[in-house]
Amino acid sequence: MLDLDLLDTSAIAAGSWLELEVPPALAEGDPVRIKLLSMDSDAYLKAVAVYRRTIAKLKIEVGDDSPQGQAADAELYAAVTLEWSGLNKAGKPWPCNKDNARALYLSQKWIARQVRAFVGTDGNFISARPQPKPPQSS
Repeated sequence: MLDLDLLDTSAIAAGSWLELEVPPALAEGDPVRIKLLSMDSDAYLKAVAVYRRTIAKLKIEVGDDSPQGQAADAELYAAVTLEWSGLNKAGKPWPCNKDNARALYLSQKWIARQVRAFVGTDGNFISARPQPKPPQSS
């Protein structure tokens, strides 16, 4: 049975960490993590409204692999990217901002696919509230 009072949905608006599955040849050092908002967050809902208008204007469908479709997707994912760790560019830490997030998702389709799947999975943003332990009898 599901007790709705036990759900913690705070990560929908606060974000949750995706740990990227990195190709083995590149997996060295600290994990690469991206903190993302849920598709139920206000930021996502606003960004997806823009996304829908954009693809309608371009007369393309969701998932269109054209440069315009990829740019629209990257814009949507950048809108829900809060921060990241473990990403470097030219040997230096690469700051997380909307322009860099957009560039990341445009240039690295394998990362964009993981972001899309993570954001759309409710279980990544909903957990159980900690329950107090019952008193122990002696």
